[in-house]
Amino acid sequence: MRSWMWCLLLLLSPISICTGQDQQIRVYYGLPNMTAVIGDTLNVPVQVGTTDPTVDDFGYIMMPLATRDYYVEGRYGGFDYPPLTDWDSRDFLNPYMDPVLGYGYTNQTYKAFCDLGGGPNPPYDPHQFYTIVTFKIRIARIRGIIGINDAPFMPGHDNIEGTIFFGNDDGTIQYSNILTTLNAVTFRDNCAIGNGIGYFDT
Repeated sequence: MRSWMWCLLLLLSPISICTGQDQQIRVYYGLPNMTAVIGDTLNVPVQVGTTDPTVDDFGYIMMPLATRDYYVEGRYGGFDYPPLTDWDSRDFLNPYMDPVLGYGYTNQTYKAFCDLGGGPNPPYDPHQFYTIVTFKIRIARIRGIIGINDAPFMPGHDNIEGTIFFGNDDGTIQYSNILTTLNAVTFRDNCAIGNGIGYFDT
């Protein structure tokens, strides 16, 4: 049974999916020592991996990312990397107010299915610790955040499937024991533009 079965299992028989609660997955949002110019766009890479040799290859990814509206004024999807670029279905869904964090937080979810039929596609081996997705955001044009060092992003909540998890290639195990690392961003001005206000919209 290939990962396309996640579609049926998620809809028809959730109790048939085992949860890998003892198998921890590490997710790193952003990079160390990131800086961002107010009013400019920022790419937020997401690295995923595990040191547990018993974790299977991934065939389904459900990754919601929330951002704090005070720091982030725009969400523009992003891009993914091999082997996900060879998967049958990959989408950045439209952003909306995070259903759990509520007002002041915007969520955008990335979902990907490895195999929905036809020829086989390569699953993701989480033991490699690759960057698999990058979210694109726009930093708010607020001078009051200049000099602040904080993480403007955090794990979000999909309005259908909830928090982040990964499914194995067989569609039988859901990995939801996630250890998250949020790398802070230092917000700065761009005085080199010389437009009189110290920042600009691109």
